[in-house]
Amino acid sequence: MEKYFRLLCFLLIINNITYGATKTSISNGNWSSATTWSPSGVPTSIDNIIINSNVILDANISLDPGGSITVNTGNSLIQTGSHTLNTNGDISGPNISITNYGIITIDEIQASEECVMVSIDNFGILNVIGSTSTTVFTWRGERIINHVSAIINVPNKMFRLSNQSFTSSACPLSRPTLDNSGTLNVWDLQFHANSIGINRSTGVINTISGGPGIFFAAYDFDNYGCILANSDIVLDGKTNNNGHNHTTFHDGSKLVITSGVLNISGSGHILTGVDDDGNNVNNACISTTPAGTQILNSGTITGELFINDPDGNIPGTLGPMIVEGTNDCGGASCTIPCPNPNCGTATIIKN
Repeated sequence: MEKYFRLLCFLLIINNITYGATKTSISNGNWSSATTWSPSGVPTSIDNIIINSNVILDANISLDPGGSITVNTGNSLIQTGSHTLNTNGDISGPNISITNYGIITIDEIQASEECVMVSIDNFGILNVIGSTSTTVFTWRGERIINHVSAIINVPNKMFRLSNQSFTSSACPLSRPTLDNSGTLNVWDLQFHANSIGINRSTGVINTISGGPGIFFAAYDFDNYGCILANSDIVLDGKTNNNGHNHTTFHDGSKLVITSGVLNISGSGHILTGVDDDGNNVNNACISTTPAGTQILNSGTITGELFINDPDGNIPGTLGPMIVEGTNDCGGASCTIPCPNPNCGTATIIKN
């Protein structure tokens, strides 16, 4: 009897699980038009949505656990008017995924929950162009991977990674992670609350002139590529959600500040240069040579770094292997391969 009762319970559970359909766009048309899709009908939040045409986003859309969107090569999902994609993830169960090989243009990407199983893989161009909300790209999920040659543009407002309201014990699966091997063009990029940033050797982070720049607080960040800063870089001292406030620059990596300051404002903050291969010639480089740029340091700069500072006098705690001066900097060039007004090449020459 007990065996049959367990079987009945299992069948009831299975019967109550809702599975999404696979919806594939078969013609250029509006998202909300049933004839755009096969089988006919507007996609739901739990569907597996495949875009094989140029779809006009004419409505706000949501993805729930199990839901996914894939934009294939040569195709697009571009809004008309102003619209939002909301990810309603969970800390368990099916993942939400967004995969882009084409072009996505939307005002906002928001997350209604923290510590959730949500991922973005961008191989194409992702434009988040809203200007009305303070934060137009809120990331509380697992990971965003911006692959080699891919581009993410957030040109007007904040792109924020954070699990601000949760302690680490409440988030066993998720630390919001941005893993960049392509190009990021950002107005205001912020890392909070145990988030992770990785800028790979092919990665370029370009801050747009006139914006706030990049703000780091309670995070871990590893730079193997190039950061071209046309505005401030602030390394803050918050430690909520077990964030470590560790910034690590690896061999060959560069931070080129063309305007503003590098401000290590937190006394507990550590910026470390790592000599990965034992060859000092290609140690990481921080360059602030243009007039009006400077380095402010209330924390610690340690490890092995070349630092090119206008006055050659950096305050705060410096490790013995930090090479500072006004014209001594390792590294090569930082090229921004992107459709952006601030694109270009900044070249650093080691004397």
